[in-house]
Amino acid sequence: MKKTETEEREYRMIRANFVGILLIVAGVLLLLRRLDIPMAERFGTWEFILFLTGAVMLVIAHFRSNRNLMLWAGLLTGMSLHMWGKANVDGWPDHWFFLFIIVGASFLLVFASQKDRRSGIIGILLILTGIAAWPGLPWVAGSVNNYWPVLLVVLGIFLITKKA
Repeated sequence: MKKTETEEREYRMIRANFVGILLIVAGVLLLLRRLDIPMAERFGTWEFILFLTGAVMLVIAHFRSNRNLMLWAGLLTGMSLHMWGKANVDGWPDHWFFLFIIVGASFLLVFASQKDRRSGIIGILLILTGIAAWPGLPWVAGSVNNYWPVLLVVLGIFLITKKA
């Protein structure tokens, strides 16, 4: 499908905004590190720079009502926050279930912003899958942990049968 001139212009503007935001955030945090500001070492990492960039992109996506940017900004924010937490917070969970929760939360952001029911259902199912796959919860340790892939099957059936 060919992009219209308006879509192309919006894509270029989003790309320029992303690069601009990334440079501003990186510059401020690196300047704080250079000036030996306390806590700058912990927050001047590339993970935190990406987190802040994603958070700003979420705000931009919300005000522009851009569903695709909202989803990608949510993924960037969630993944970078998880990586920052692993590097800087003692006891941060390091399990692959977080991927389901991050993607699910990104879909819930789209739902909250766009009132898209389908995104809400996908988000809830992915978050439930992530919770069911986490071996650290006592009530999940039993049979729920063995059968969490059923939620993926349900999600797949929902996506195939639901009309766009």
